[in-house]
Amino acid sequence: MKTKWEQKEQIQKLIRKINDRIVNLQVLKGGWIMTNKVFCIMLKEHPQLNDEFDILCNRKESLQRLLWKLP
Repeated sequence: MKTKWEQKEQIQKLIRKINDRIVNLQVLKGGWIMTNKVFCIMLKEHPQLNDEFDILCNRKESLQRLLWKLP
C-alpha cells in the first residue's frame, strides 16, 4: 500500500501529464499557442479533439477532487 505522500505525488504527476497534453492540443506548428477563441473554433471543427479535450478536463477535475480528499 502506498503512503499518502506517494499517492499525492502520483496524482500530481498525472495532473501535470494531463496539463501537458492540454497545452499540446493548443500549440500550433512553430510553437505558437492558440488564443482561447481560436482554440474553441478548432474544437468545434474537430469533434475528436473536442472529445479528447473533454475527457482530459474531466479526468483532471476528478484527480483534483481526489487530491483534496486525501488528508
